[in-house]
Amino acid sequence: RLPSEDQWELAARGTDGRYFPWGNEWDPKRLNTQENGPYGTTPVLAYPAGHSPFGLYNMAGNVFEWTSTPGRPGRMILKSCSWDDLGGICRAAARHDRPKTSRHILFGFRCACESAPAPKGKGRD
Repeated sequence: RLPSEDQWELAARGTDGRYFPWGNEWDPKRLNTQENGPYGTTPVLAYPAGHSPFGLYNMAGNVFEWTSTPGRPGRMILKSCSWDDLGGICRAAARHDRPKTSRHILFGFRCACESAPAPKGKGRD
């Protein structure tokens, strides 16, 4: 499933509410934005120093990400920024709403799953 906007933002900003996934100081070398190119999407691990406190990559830059949170009628919330944005827009708290049927080269998603209980068995009952 898609994460909610709140789940997505917590995963990106951590419990301390940092401005960027890596902290509070802008560093264009930690994400894929207009400043450095390559002017298109990049592999998940292309910016390892830009990970969030929970170890997630590309929570800022690369593509906007859909959430399960409704926006205005007929629209859904997207989080963050994409490879063609400048630093002032590329922050973990950035939000946008778009028609839920929209498709664009700058839009992507990540999945979330519910935690499953540990299996019962030897030493776990």
